[in-house]
Amino acid sequence: MGRGRRGRRRRGRRRGLAVPLLALTCRALLLGRWTAAVAWSAPLVLVKEDMGLTVAMVGVVLALKGQKKLGAALAAFGAAFFALTVLVLIPTASKLGQYDYWAKIEKTGGGAETSLVQIATDALTSGERWEMVLHLLAITAFLALRSPLVLLALPTLGWRFVSQDANHWGMHWHYSAVLMPIVFLALVDAVRAVRTSPRPWLASYGKVAVAAATAVALTLAANLPLRELLKPETYAADLRAEQARAAVAAVPEGASVEADVPLLAHLTADHTVYWVGTSKGATPDYLALDLRGWSGQTSDPVVTASQLHPEAAYEIVHRSDGFAVLRKK
Repeated sequence: MGRGRRGRRRRGRRRGLAVPLLALTCRALLLGRWTAAVAWSAPLVLVKEDMGLTVAMVGVVLALKGQKKLGAALAAFGAAFFALTVLVLIPTASKLGQYDYWAKIEKTGGGAETSLVQIATDALTSGERWEMVLHLLAITAFLALRSPLVLLALPTLGWRFVSQDANHWGMHWHYSAVLMPIVFLALVDAVRAVRTSPRPWLASYGKVAVAAATAVALTLAANLPLRELLKPETYAADLRAEQARAAVAAVPEGASVEADVPLLAHLTADHTVYWVGTSKGATPDYLALDLRGWSGQTSDPVVTASQLHPEAAYEIVHRSDGFAVLRKK
């Protein structure tokens, strides 16, 4: 399904809605408020397509806590809504008549079909994928494993494991945001449980687990993008930033524009925006191209425009060393 940046941005916002909903769901489970857990988790199916499986897992946790009928009903609801979304709703809305993200699992980057055996082998033998799991559990001092709440992380981790897109494996992007309330509230649940454990060593560990988790999180943060916030150069505007601002200013308010990644977010407030290569069926008023960055070198923007949109002609209205803006004639 061809998606413009505006659509991608909405998806990011909806994923952000999953974070408080999951936090409230986990809190309700911790407090034994079963109806509240259902009420907070059910709307997750409207947030993002894979969240239906997470809702189903909430049902599993409810069943494990003795709420078998309520858990089974919620699990069936989540699984059914997931199937409805990816098999019917999204393909119906898509111009291509399919759910594009299957390709993230079925194909490699070279376009060759990948067998189920190969997918499973790649997933289970990938150091990067297991490093992702290590990070998620280490920031809870591995105590989250003592709570059934950690099961809610399995659907998200599952699709990230089988994905052929390397961007889904690590910790540098936003895909772990929905896992944070799960693992940290699982830590709360586990700390509460192990402090009364009959095993002395486990009870003792429960008393220092929060401090240990904090120390691990701070150590790991030194190797993640968060550290960039402490560097003065992060806030300095260089020549490329000035060129990017000039390129954004060259696109009139309200116009439709197809843009490369560096300019996308800066154009979404008052333009209809497409990511370069995804504006199928649409011919935008403007193209805003990164000449030497995200999508590779572009020496002739007009040629690039003709390749993207052979049905239209574009002319350059703004150009710098880094960016070019073209207008449809």
